[in-house]
Amino acid sequence: MSDAWTQQCQQYLTKYPALKCLAITSLDGTIYGNSDATEFPLDQAFMKQVFASMKGDPASSIPLAGEKYMCLRSSPDCWLGRKEKKAIFVYPCRTIAVVGLSQDTESANNTSNGSDSVARLAELYMKSNY
Repeated sequence: MSDAWTQQCQQYLTKYPALKCLAITSLDGTIYGNSDATEFPLDQAFMKQVFASMKGDPASSIPLAGEKYMCLRSSPDCWLGRKEKKAIFVYPCRTIAVVGLSQDTESANNTSNGSDSVARLAELYMKSNY
């Protein structure tokens, strides 16, 4: 994991408050940076399953750190998984993927805004040829 990517992920969280955690991965699932690896323990095995689901190998749920995230949406452009009040969003670019985690609270449903935030970040990276 790269300190530069991790710092970038941490900085984006201040701009996108609907996200609890943010990570950047390669398209083979290698984790480049993660805003909080303890809170959001992404690993290559999880990402490989997500990417396979996005390519047409559907999975009803994908486990991450002992929790199963139910697949709510899977297409070549986006993957959305949910576990109770937590949601994970994956938006691939040309060479990387932007992965976000939101958590709904009593006062805020962060899922929709979290998905929009990750989609906007993916657009920024695509414009920069990532």
